[in-house]
Amino acid sequence: MKLKVAGLTFNQRGNNSVNYKSLRLPIGIDLQFGNNVDFIIGGGIINSILLSHQGLESTDFLDSKRDFQIISEINTGMGVHLNKKISLSLSFQNNFDLTKVYEVERMSPGGASYTDGSKGRDGFLSISIRSTIKKE
Repeated sequence: MKLKVAGLTFNQRGNNSVNYKSLRLPIGIDLQFGNNVDFIIGGGIINSILLSHQGLESTDFLDSKRDFQIISEINTGMGVHLNKKISLSLSFQNNFDLTKVYEVERMSPGGASYTDGSKGRDGFLSISIRSTIKKE
C-alpha cells in the first residue's frame, strides 16, 4: 500500500461550447500487488481550484460557480518496474465531483421553480512514471 501525492496537475474539462481550466492537488492511496509487474487499484480525493472558464456567461452560472471543488477519484491499472525505484504504469482513472460546479434556477413543467446543481464526471487513460521515495 502506498500513499500517493501526485503534486499539482493542470486540468481542462469541457466540450466545444463549455470549457473549465483548473489546478488540482490529488491525494490518495494506491494498493499495488506484484513483484516485477504491479496490479494497481486505488482512489482518493482531489482538491481543485478553478482558474478560468469559457462558454457559460449566464447570471446563474456567474453568481453560483464554485472556485474550489472536491472530487473523488478511483483508478485501476498495471505497472512494470524499470529498476528498484522507478516503474512505468498504465491505468484508467474515473473522477466524480463531490461538490457542485454551479447551480441553475429551472422551472418544472408544472410551473414550480427549483435549483439544479451541476456536477461533472470524467474518465481517462493515464501513462505514468512512478518513483518510490523511501526514508533511509
